[in-house]
Amino acid sequence: MRLKVHYGCGVQEIDVPDTCEVEVLEGQEGSGVDEQKALQDAVDHPLDSPSLKEFLKDGKVLILVNDGDRPTPTPKFLRCMIDKIEHRPETRFLICCGTHRQPTPEDLRLIFGDYYERLKDRIFYHDARDEQSLVKIGRTSSGNDLFMNIHVTWADKLIVTGSVEPHYFAGFTGGRKWVIGVAGFESIERNHKLALKDEAATLALDGNPLHDELVEWDRLIDKPKFCINIVQDKNMAIAAAFAGNITRVFEECVKVGLGMYSAPTEGNADIVLTVSRAPQDSNLYQALKAQEHGKLAMKDGGIIILVAECRLGVGPRHFSEMLKGIDIEMLLKNIETDFHLGQHKIAKMLNTLKKGRLWVVTDIPAEDVAAVGMERFASVHEAMDKALTIKGKRAKLIILPDGGMTVPKIITKKGATTHKRTATRVALPRALKSRVIRRASKARSRVRARVRKIRSRLGKAKASKTAKGRPRPKKGRKRKGKK
Repeated sequence: MRLKVHYGCGVQEIDVPDTCEVEVLEGQEGSGVDEQKALQDAVDHPLDSPSLKEFLKDGKVLILVNDGDRPTPTPKFLRCMIDKIEHRPETRFLICCGTHRQPTPEDLRLIFGDYYERLKDRIFYHDARDEQSLVKIGRTSSGNDLFMNIHVTWADKLIVTGSVEPHYFAGFTGGRKWVIGVAGFESIERNHKLALKDEAATLALDGNPLHDELVEWDRLIDKPKFCINIVQDKNMAIAAAFAGNITRVFEECVKVGLGMYSAPTEGNADIVLTVSRAPQDSNLYQALKAQEHGKLAMKDGGIIILVAECRLGVGPRHFSEMLKGIDIEMLLKNIETDFHLGQHKIAKMLNTLKKGRLWVVTDIPAEDVAAVGMERFASVHEAMDKALTIKGKRAKLIILPDGGMTVPKIITKKGATTHKRTATRVALPRALKSRVIRRASKARSRVRARVRKIRSRLGKAKASKTAKGRPRPKKGRKRKGKK
């Protein structure tokens, strides 16, 4: 069996023996909606919010957009609002880079598309390490001081754009996660320490401490917000779009995303081939999201093959420096008391290595990944050949063509989803969860009432039938029991 696997801008081919059990897991395909119409309808009919036209009537407006490491089609958002914002003098754009690299001229044109030349004088980007551009907003209940980009304090109103996708410790991107993109480095570092908690997991929101703090950050920034978020299908086409109140928009996107990104499978695999697709394959720091989803489908003692070109190397400076001089034993000993941003990534890699092997097909030199126990291969073919030599020609192979956007969901033989940590733990937002519980309770009450009614009817019918079928006593003979 010959299979093609994406690698950077091209593809690589692998041969898999017919004796192998091969399963390809992907997210769902959308219903083929008109993308621009879906976005325009969302903007024209916002949830729990005034219209965009009303929102833009007065005040200084800051429009927040994702950086080039996110698969968000920002030009499609701009098409819905360009006529309303282009001639407003007090409108700025801020690229939410978080701790990611600063955008290059090529990135800027990719992010803004054909609108870049018209808007470039109003575009700014966030640098989490530039203390001169940060302002303290407040402190969270956990004691985390929140520093934000000064453009956020300049604005009277915020327009938050983004896409909602699986995130391996925030649960989902989108909605309230914009705050990470414009926060100070130390604020982000303290927040990301919460990624070490078991509750901080893919698709998990309820009880997720990192998600809870992001919600608190969003509330600390007490400004009117108009949110536009989308959910994309496996082909990166817009499957759903919502606009308006940021909490409502995020909840609706999560409902769609839970079904869109979950891929059911009946069992774990000996070998999991998980591909990090562009733009998340730009560096190892971003590409590791694909291995986090891949390990959900791996058997104990299995092998994960992460496929990621990583044309920009290992990633941010703090992460690449960490990998060069890493002492694994010391890191694990001190991680709770002396946490540094990037260690959460390494800790999660080490969790994978406790369960099995972690290999990577990449352009990064072998010595740059060997320190954390990853074995590097030059091609997918080479890695697969070695994996099959170890696991045998009858091994089960699961392939995730887009590992960053696909979450394996292990199904038991009886059809129920397993709730072990090695599988996906699906959790809904609190408000949505309460609504579901109330509806389920009402449904159960209706069913019980219907059952009682049916039982009552059956009882009456049985009594009537018994009475009609009873033989009449003959004349001159006494009924049994009568004197």
